[in-house]
Amino acid sequence: MLTIDNIYKVREFIIAKSVGLKVVFASLWKRAGAMLIDFLAIILLFYFIIFTNFFDNRVLFTGYLYLAYLSPLIYLVALESIYGQTAGKMLLKIKVIQKSGKKASFGKCFLRNLLRLVDMLPAFYLIGILLIVFTDKKQRLGDLATGTVVVDYKK
Repeated sequence: MLTIDNIYKVREFIIAKSVGLKVVFASLWKRAGAMLIDFLAIILLFYFIIFTNFFDNRVLFTGYLYLAYLSPLIYLVALESIYGQTAGKMLLKIKVIQKSGKKASFGKCFLRNLLRLVDMLPAFYLIGILLIVFTDKKQRLGDLATGTVVVDYKK
């Protein structure tokens, strides 16, 4: 019997097959590993912005300080919306896509990463972890809200 979920799985398979990918949703461990790699990249970016800009002008320094604090969001959104992957995701061969198989838009990437703040609650990404473990497509809140999935791709 064909159900909506079965039709979705067939559609997913056809999309994956047409672009030469095997669709497997990224595991919690791969996602956590990618986030740790990204965390290190974000720390380097943050310190680069702060410590390479010594200015006498307080207004200019304050602008760089705001830029440094926004660097995690800028890093995540820019790379995911352009490449579908951050550095951590590239190294671990996982990618953010829309459920339709298309690349996630800037708006979707922005919202999914903004909702990361909720996924972190109450501590240590507890909400995000629980959602990844208990949803069949291994989605956290940001993915559920934007209709995106993180896939483990193999050519």
